[in-house]
Amino acid sequence: MENIIDMFGIPILEHDGFEDPFDDGTQYRVKRWFLNDLNKYTDKWVVIGFDGTLKIFEENGDELFNGSLLDSSDFVKKLKGKIG
Repeated sequence: MENIIDMFGIPILEHDGFEDPFDDGTQYRVKRWFLNDLNKYTDKWVVIGFDGTLKIFEENGDELFNGSLLDSSDFVKKLKGKIG
């Protein structure tokens, strides 16, 4: 079974099956990104907020990225394709 996470019908990532829910989002271990500009963060830990926030961490907890899905040009392009 594939563990694919999407937002607004846009596939974002496939995770390894680990899901850790928080009050404002869920943490996953990324196996594969469906957003090309985030491929460099494969095998990292990610927290996706219910509001679209995106935080990416190393195994040791060092933060690599703190922003939103709208910071991904690939996500924005796919979202525009769905809207317009």
